[in-house]
Amino acid sequence: AATLRRLRAKFMAIVAFSKHCGNDDSTENHLPPTIDIYQPDEMERLSSFQKLSASVSAKMRKSYRQSLAEEISTAFKQKARVTLTKCKGGGMKPPPPMPTRQVIWTFLGAFITLMILGGLNVILSKETGYGILLPPFGALLTLQYGLTPAPASQPRNAIYGQIIAISLALLVKVITANMAYTWIRVPLATSLAIAFMARLGILHPPAGASAALFSSQDRFDGIFFALMLFGNLIAIFTAILINNLNDKKQYPIYYAFVTDNWIDRVLGTFDACIPYCQRKKLSREEDLDRTRHVLDKSLRMSLREFNNQKPPF
Repeated sequence: AATLRRLRAKFMAIVAFSKHCGNDDSTENHLPPTIDIYQPDEMERLSSFQKLSASVSAKMRKSYRQSLAEEISTAFKQKARVTLTKCKGGGMKPPPPMPTRQVIWTFLGAFITLMILGGLNVILSKETGYGILLPPFGALLTLQYGLTPAPASQPRNAIYGQIIAISLALLVKVITANMAYTWIRVPLATSLAIAFMARLGILHPPAGASAALFSSQDRFDGIFFALMLFGNLIAIFTAILINNLNDKKQYPIYYAFVTDNWIDRVLGTFDACIPYCQRKKLSREEDLDRTRHVLDKSLRMSLREFNNQKPPF
């Protein structure tokens, strides 16, 4: 933009100088401001310098809005081109199908788990009027037996994801209780649940289904919430047993309900408050210093010399 302004100022100075030096009565010496106002026969009578000046002046007088519109149009076309290219696919091959033996294990695991949950649902519905909502468990069992090592299949994602998703669904129902547009509950609760799970690193697709289910009807309250968590615990314990009986599978890959940084924070709090924990902290630090001393010493001697050393503790 600064370069264009400088060029425009230079050409306007040239135009003013030409007008000052030329004949005021002659139209040929007056440089035109733009080239669009001349007819073809008039263009023929202009000198080459006048044509060049008129052309440059017309380009310089383009407004900022026109330049911005051109930039937006170019960016939009480029974005559309990239999007269409990505929509064609990455060219990767799909994964191979599951072997027959693993398919049988998958069928048995899903069938047994749903049999248990379905039986409990019937008993609870007859005795209390409350039951276990079974639709989200179809997605859960698909993960546990079909995509066993996936992060979304692990117990940590299942429990924390359901707690966050259903809590948000119940909160959305309370906030929108007096609103006329109650249809907004399902999209709002579901999108919030997915966003929160993604932010916390505990994505769980069945939890998104639970958020949509709990926000869709007013009768789903805290009791259904507790029964949903109870059903998830049963499904997790069943998946642990059945998957680990299979020689080709292991479930879970990790638990990690409490991460290391939270453990360090809790221990730090106790160490600062309880004298006994402070002494244990000093003991751990001394052990760590001795270990570091041994490692540093081992770097300065041969393997045979290190093995002949007596342990310091």
